[in-house]
Amino acid sequence: MRKDRKSKNGEKIGGQDEAGMDEKAGRLFYGECGHRNCGGGHFSFQVPSHVAVSSISGLAIILNHFLPLSVATLTMIMNVFLLIVAYFFLSHNFAYKTAYTSNALPVVLFIFEKPLSE
Repeated sequence: MRKDRKSKNGEKIGGQDEAGMDEKAGRLFYGECGHRNCGGGHFSFQVPSHVAVSSISGLAIILNHFLPLSVATLTMIMNVFLLIVAYFFLSHNFAYKTAYTSNALPVVLFIFEKPLSE
């Protein structure tokens, strides 16, 4: 079993995330609220006015004019590609922590797109 290291004043040393379950649930809740707000704003303002802000979703708006794929699909494809690149060239821990966050926005965009396409 691993023994935790402590500094002279008793604080833990190392990058271990020792957040409690309540704190993790709060992070997830606020993150999900942020994704929904960001996706709603993105779909309500940027997509109809064709404003390509510097991000993957902005590039997806531009590519949407040339490819027969939706903005949500293009955003998901580019995010998955960049996650694979991050997994190999950056730390694996970074890719694991970023996987949910980077794929939540395209899912929210897809939810907003679906009722309008029917």
